[in-house]
Amino acid sequence: MFAQVSRTVVALIAVAVLLGGCVRSEEAGDEPAGQAPGTAESEAPESRFMLALRRVPAPRGDLWIEFGDVQRLGELADSDPGGAWDDDVRHLGLGALAPRAHLTAGLGLDVRAAELAIASGGGSERAGALLGGQDADAVYAAARAQGWEGETALSRDEAPAEPMTTALGHLIALQDDVLYTAAGVEPSWDSVEDLAAEDPEVRAYAACLGEVAAAVIAGDVAVGVRPDDAGVPVTLMCTSGPDPDELAASLPSAVEGTSRVIEPGTPYSRHVAPPDTEILDQGMVRAAMRHRPGTGAGWIFTLLRARDLPGTVQYRGEN
Repeated sequence: MFAQVSRTVVALIAVAVLLGGCVRSEEAGDEPAGQAPGTAESEAPESRFMLALRRVPAPRGDLWIEFGDVQRLGELADSDPGGAWDDDVRHLGLGALAPRAHLTAGLGLDVRAAELAIASGGGSERAGALLGGQDADAVYAAARAQGWEGETALSRDEAPAEPMTTALGHLIALQDDVLYTAAGVEPSWDSVEDLAAEDPEVRAYAACLGEVAAAVIAGDVAVGVRPDDAGVPVTLMCTSGPDPDELAASLPSAVEGTSRVIEPGTPYSRHVAPPDTEILDQGMVRAAMRHRPGTGAGWIFTLLRARDLPGTVQYRGEN
C-alpha cells in the first residue's frame, strides 16, 4: 500500500527508475515534513498531504496545488451516503483529470483505486500524480495502444479531438503510482530540487493544514477539510499578514460577515461555527471551523474558487 511504502521510497519515484538509486527519505536525514521549515521535530509524523507534495513539481506560475486523500474521502462518503462528505470534494486532487474521469480507464488508470491524488499548477502548466492503486503494466499497455510512445517515460503530441492527450501529454508509471504532466509541460522526471515539498511557502502551508482529507493551496491562502472524531467536517483556513495578531482577531467577525458571491447576504456562520484561531510559526494564522448540519465538506473550496472566502484574503489567480 502507498501509505506503507512512501516513507522509504524516492521523493519522485521516477528518479530511481531513470537515475538508479537517488533516494530521499526520512531515514536519509530529510527534515520531517508536516512542519514549517526550521521548526520540525524528529518525531513529527509526515502528513499524507506532504507525502503527495513530494511527488509533484512546484507550480511555475500561480501557486495552485490541490490534494485529495482519495481512500479517506471515499470511506467518509460511504459511511453516510448523501451526507456531508458525499459531494464534489471527492474530485479534489484530480486536477485536469476530474472532468475527464470517464476517460481515464481507457488509459489503464483507476482513479477511485488511488490512495492519494494531487495536482500542481494550472492549464498547460499542470502536473499531477495518482499515488497507489495503479497497475503500471496496464497503464503502459493501454497508453501505447493509443499512441503514447517511449520506454519508461511516455509522451504523445496534443490532439484537440482527444482530451486525454492534453491532460496527460507525458506520464510515467511504476508499481502502483502514476505521475503525469500536461502536454505543454516538458517534464523533468530526474529533478528533485523543483518538487513542491521543497518550496518553503508550500511546506509552511502544508504544515499549517496538517493531516487533511482534502486541501488547496492557492496564492496567499490555503484551505482544507478534515473530519472530527464524529466524522463532521472541519474547515481549516491558513494565511499570513503583516500583523498576525490583528489578522487572527479579525477572523471571528469575518465569519459573522456575509457571503458576497455564492449566497449574497447570507452569513458564513450559518454554515460553520465560530472559528478557533491560532498563530503558528512564521506568522501563519490558522482558523478551524466545524461545519453545521447540512453544510457539505466541499463548502470552503466552492468559496475559494468564487473569491468569496471570509475576510479580505482571496485567491487572485486563474485556476
